[in-house]
Parts: sequence; structure tokens; C-alpha cells
Amino acid sequence: MSEGKEALAKAVRESWKTGWKTGVYSDLVIKCGEYSFNVHKIVVCAGSARRLSGMQEGDTGVIELLATSDSQDVDEQFGTDDPETVKLMIDYLYLHDYEAPAISIDPEEANEGRTRTPRLTPSGDCNVVMHAEIYSLGSKYHIDLLKAAALRKFSEAAMYAWNGAQFVDAIRLVYTTTPGEDRPPRHRSSSDHRP
Repeated sequence: MSEGKEALAKAVRESWKTGWKTGVYSDLVIKCGEYSFNVHKIVVCAGSARRLSGMQEGDTGVIELLATSDSQDVDEQFGTDDPETVKLMIDYLYLHDYEAPAISIDPEEANEGRTRTPRLTPSGDCNVVMHAEIYSLGSKYHIDLLKAAALRKFSEAAMYAWNGAQFVDAIRLVYTTTPGEDRPPRHRSSSDHRP
């Protein structure tokens, strides 16, 4: 990439980040549970190939996503969304990354039952459940780059958390919230992380 194009791309990323932090010139609101996000259609539409960018906000300029905490009937087509996960999805649309809450795993727990060497030294990012939720949301709204980021983070976290209850919860989530043809997290969860 030429210096000019690289500088322009950096300036666009910085303006998106500023727009996300301040809400300046936002032209759309996404609501989910207690959260209300002032966003920009150009960012949401550029990041989401379908569904979010195709949802009709009507004259209100508001898209309301049914939150997991809502007591209403679940929309069979779209289901419900966790507000914290939606926040991380929007972070990703603006920042091209997201930071899930860190879950630490004790080195002994990470190495229990492991027959390979060297021993694992867990990072602070062992939140396999949140990465699975993010992947699921990326699948639901057809945000392929978000799915790729979540899959990478899931794979790294699963290296340490493969033998814990959270990993079982993450696998259950992957199998119940993504289409059967969505193979990557299913393949990763079944083969890559056992000792």
C-alpha cells in the first residue's frame, strides 16, 4: 500500500474511532437491553454484510435487538442477543478488534491431563465462552471478519481452557447457535486442543 493510501486508511480508522467514542454525526441507534449505541450507518453497513445493515429502522432511526434479558417471546428468526456481546460486536465494527473480559486459568488447571510438553503458561484471555458468543453473533449478522477474529481468539483461549466446564459451555453454545454448515468453530473444538 502506498504511503498516501496508508495515511488515508489510518485517518479513516481514527475518525471512526472518534465517532464511536463521541457519537458525533451518528445517524442510527442500536438498542439491546439496557444499552443504546449511537452508531453510523456507513460503519455498520460496511461491517455487516447482512441483517444489521438490512434491518429496517423505519422513521425512528432505531434498530431494537431483542436482548437475552427481555421477557418477550423470542423471535424464531433472529433470537435474542446478549447486550454485552452486542457491545463487543460494535467495538469490532469500529476498532477492528474487541476485548473480551479476561478470565484467568491457573497453570495447573491448564496442564491437568495434558501429556504434551512444554507445559502451558495461560494468558489472561481464557474466555472461551465469550469468544464463542462473539463468533455466534458474527455468524448471525454475517460479519465474516468478526467471525475470523473470534475464531482466532477462541482457538488461543481453548489451548488453556480445553479441559474445563467453560469449554463445555462454549462448545454447547457453538453447536446450538450457529448453522450446521458453519464448520470452523466445530472443527476447532473437536480436534485442536486435546492433549
